Amino acid sequence: MAVGGTRPPDAFCFTAVNQPVRRPGSTRCAIRGGLTCGIDSFAAVSLLGAMDVPTTPDAKTPWHVWVVGAVSLLWNAMGALDFTMTQLKNDAYLKPFTPEQLAYFASFPLWMVIAWGVGTWGSLVGSLLLLARRGAAYLVFLASFVGMILTFLHNYVLTDGLKVMKGGAGAIVFSAVIMLIGLLLLAYSRAMRGRGVLR
Repeated sequence: MAVGGTRPPDAFCFTAVNQPVRRPGSTRCAIRGGLTCGIDSFAAVSLLGAMDVPTTPDAKTPWHVWVVGAVSLLWNAMGALDFTMTQLKNDAYLKPFTPEQLAYFASFPLWMVIAWGVGTWGSLVGSLLLLARRGAAYLVFLASFVGMILTFLHNYVLTDGLKVMKGGAGAIVFSAVIMLIGLLLLAYSRAMRGRGVLR
C-alpha cells in the first residue's frame, strides 16, 4: 500500500482468504463469492477489514440460571396445582376446607379467577421460559406479578378472605412471601435479559 494516499500503480483483487491477486491496469476489483465492487483497492482493503471484525458471541449461561429456574419451577408448580385443583373442585384436595371456605371460593368473580390463574400459571410458565433462556420470561413474570397483586387485593381488601380462611397473621405473611418471590423472579429475569442471557 502506498504512503500518503497515493494510488498504487496496480489495483489488487482480494480473494476469500485475503490474498491479493495483481490485475495490472485495472482500478476495479472482484471479491470472490459473487460480490463485485467498482471501488479502488484502498476501499477494498477497508471493506475486507470490516468483514474480518468478529461478532460478539452470545452471553454464556451462568450456573445460577439453572438453579433459580429449577427451584422456582417447583415452587410455582404448587401454586398452579392449588389453582387447578380448586377450580376443578377436586373432592380429595378440598376435603380439609370448611363449607364456609368452599362457598368463599365459589363466590370469586371472573376477574379474580383470571387474576389468580395468571398469577399462578404465569409464574410456572415464566420458570419454564427461564430454563429455556427466553427473554419472554420477563414479560410473563410481569403479568404473573400483576395477577398476584389483584389476588391479594381481592382476598385482603375487597373481601373478608382473611377472616373466612382463618389464616390470621400467618396467612398475610405467607402471601407477602409469595409476592416477594414473584418480585424477585421478575427482577432476576429482567437482569438476565439485559445481560443477553435470555434471548
